[in-house]
Amino acid sequence: MLLDLFKNPELQRNAWIELRPNRVLALFGILAFAFIFSASVFPNEYLQLHEVMINLALPIFYLLVAVWGSKNAADAVADEINQKTWDRQRMTGQRPWTLTFGKIFGPTLLQWLGGVSAMGIYFCAALFTENVQETMAQGFVHICIGLLANVLALLFSLLSITGNAQSSFSHSKINTNFFFILTLIIIGYFGAYVFSMFRIFQWNTLSWYGMKWGYLLTSCSLLTFIVWSIIGVHQNLRTELQYKNNMGMWLAFLGFIVLFFLGFVVNEFRYEYADGESYQRVFRAPSYNQITSSYIRLISVSLVFFCITQFLLVFERKSLTDYRHFLQLLRNRKLKALWVEAPLWLSSALFMSVLVGIMLVMKGMGFDEETKRIDAPLSYFGANPYNLAAFLFLLLRDIYMTRFLLYKSTFKNTLMVFVVYYALLYWVIPFSFEINHRSELFALFWPTQEHAMTSAQSLGIQALAAWLLHRSVFGPKEK
Repeated sequence: MLLDLFKNPELQRNAWIELRPNRVLALFGILAFAFIFSASVFPNEYLQLHEVMINLALPIFYLLVAVWGSKNAADAVADEINQKTWDRQRMTGQRPWTLTFGKIFGPTLLQWLGGVSAMGIYFCAALFTENVQETMAQGFVHICIGLLANVLALLFSLLSITGNAQSSFSHSKINTNFFFILTLIIIGYFGAYVFSMFRIFQWNTLSWYGMKWGYLLTSCSLLTFIVWSIIGVHQNLRTELQYKNNMGMWLAFLGFIVLFFLGFVVNEFRYEYADGESYQRVFRAPSYNQITSSYIRLISVSLVFFCITQFLLVFERKSLTDYRHFLQLLRNRKLKALWVEAPLWLSSALFMSVLVGIMLVMKGMGFDEETKRIDAPLSYFGANPYNLAAFLFLLLRDIYMTRFLLYKSTFKNTLMVFVVYYALLYWVIPFSFEINHRSELFALFWPTQEHAMTSAQSLGIQALAAWLLHRSVFGPKEK
């Protein structure tokens, strides 16, 4: 019996719901019709049968797994909360890991059944291509992207649910459409970038710790981030099941981010004669000295931590009571307890601050001539020490303002409040000045190389004003 394959109780429950015979037959009927119809209509002298099968299998896989499956994954816990069944499920005694795999793969069983079937046809068709190995490797990357989309959709949904006012103890409905759309945007952008590298820019534009970036490293990286995302889901479900987490796993992830992104180098290329008559592009690592090369790598890692912190400021929305308790521990300098109660964005912001501090020290080691070669967008971040300070002030401003808006906004939808805040300060206001060629005013809201000191001063004032506003609401009460 098919259910015997699933020993996980959550998978068993979802198998009864998702894999009903009529649904499975309908799915295979639609897939069979699509492939048979395409095989009989579209092959011609320019497009062979195996190319038709490959070009059809991929969109079917992404529609089933990345789109439909990700929506189901995002709703896996939210639907339980909305239907008031989450408390009963938490009381069943399921272990966090059991629930983790059940929530990731249970609601997507039907989608993965169809997706795996489509990819089976893809791999069969790949045997008839000119480069079988490369086509097979691409197929594996596609499967990894689909799985990553499912796990991220659930993780984003849980980040917004766990430990805030919209938890399972709330009577409000949870809508996951925003997290689903965000997942599609991230996965769509990432997938387009990955597959454009070998179609347009070539794999050898990028290297990682001296190794050529190709399908093997791409697959290993995707699998690694899938594992980390599953761990993130597990940690959030532990919190929902009333387990206590420590910061060890999160700090290990931040350490992994440092080591992973430190390895990347964007290779430079120039045109050289290939056979005395035609040119070809030859890629080489940039000819920076060791200090400058390390400095540029630190810039990229710091930018990653900047993005992680901003993401957590939006999605990690703990209750007001928890936040006040965290601030109280911070004032009393109870570091051991503070580290347990601290929000995740604090540690990622500290990691970025440490890296920026290291770069400021390196900036005084005398390699200004080398850093002038740093191209945008990295030059906006770190080619000038004032820019380093400006980005720290920018992050501090957003920390204080987002916490103020989160807990003191009168609007019910705090996500929409954050969208308006970031849209105004990161896009509408600064780029209205840029369009009107007022770069000196653009620098008031975003660090620029041309007006670095102005940016640092303006963002420093904004950070100070945000701190005073935050202190007026959350500061220590006078006795």
